[in-house]
Amino acid sequence: MKVKISYKNFIFIAITLILLGITPINKGYCVEGMNVDGVLTCDLSDNPRIYFKPGDDIRYKVTFTTESPLAVVLLRGVVKGNNFRETLSWQYGILTPSTYTTIWDKKLPSDASGKVTVSITYIGLIDEITTKETTFTITDSTVEPSDVGSDTCKMCHSQVHDSLKDSSHGFMECEACHGPGSIHVSSPSKDTISVDKSSSLCGQCHTRGDEQNRIESEDSLIKRNQQYDELLSGGKGFFNCVRCHDPHISISLNPQDAVAADCSNCHSETINQVHTASSLECIDCHMPYAVKKETSSGDGDHLKGDGRSHIFTVNADAEPYEMFYQESGKTFANGFLTLNFTCLGCHDGDFAREHEFDWAYQASGLIHSD
Repeated sequence: MKVKISYKNFIFIAITLILLGITPINKGYCVEGMNVDGVLTCDLSDNPRIYFKPGDDIRYKVTFTTESPLAVVLLRGVVKGNNFRETLSWQYGILTPSTYTTIWDKKLPSDASGKVTVSITYIGLIDEITTKETTFTITDSTVEPSDVGSDTCKMCHSQVHDSLKDSSHGFMECEACHGPGSIHVSSPSKDTISVDKSSSLCGQCHTRGDEQNRIESEDSLIKRNQQYDELLSGGKGFFNCVRCHDPHISISLNPQDAVAADCSNCHSETINQVHTASSLECIDCHMPYAVKKETSSGDGDHLKGDGRSHIFTVNADAEPYEMFYQESGKTFANGFLTLNFTCLGCHDGDFAREHEFDWAYQASGLIHSD
């Protein structure tokens, strides 16, 4: 017997099969599955700007992260001015967990003026609709924003300023991240200052400048100041730094306030009782001391640095030497950590009973169980 399927039924069945094939399975990723981190207006050189002239070239830029194993992403934008309206073309894709940047390059109307609102909307087949907005101003004024210095920022933001000075970012000027502040001073508003929450902003400093974002290593330890490269290479490349860190607060002096989110915000796994009784936390294994900032201790499989890694991913099956590889005459780290760092940094006879790598391999499957 032949069964006839109408065109409409065929489309319905096809869409249903596609949805079943791409529906994410939660494996420890955050429930929301998708974050639109913010919208920026820039010139075509990617410099953030909030003031433009009529007829200027402008770049609308949105940074977002996907956390589902497979996310169907559709992005559209609407630009509304006093005397014009423009719809930005659809951007779409089926994406794996990572951080992405989408841009639209446009030219402002020659007769445009006044304040303009940019709305970028994320429409997912699984996630909720998310909209983020920013504003900019079109003016004939030739006044360009200029630096005012952190002491000027302190006049209104004294608490943030003082906290920043006590942190490892204390040597930086506020405008190194927020851009020139003169217009913001004369017209205080969130719309007159740049707030770029993307990891790429942090990555301008927290990298050793390798164009391929490789993780430079030496003497079986990761070299310092490569948090951005580690993040991209490890299992959490879709994270934004400010998701976990408040950049204005010292992580060493005030960790409770400096950490904006911890592992339990997304992960429900528990550590076995032996380790919780020893006051261990997730970061002790997933952010071990695999980085050498100034000094190191131990040797062989018990080697330990003085800085925490931001790779996060643990490969329990890899031998210690497999964490590193040679290329272009240099040594680099792969995007995973091995058990000599996650286990033997503590099991070295100083903090816990000393054990060797084979023991760590046999015991690694018991960490997340009681």
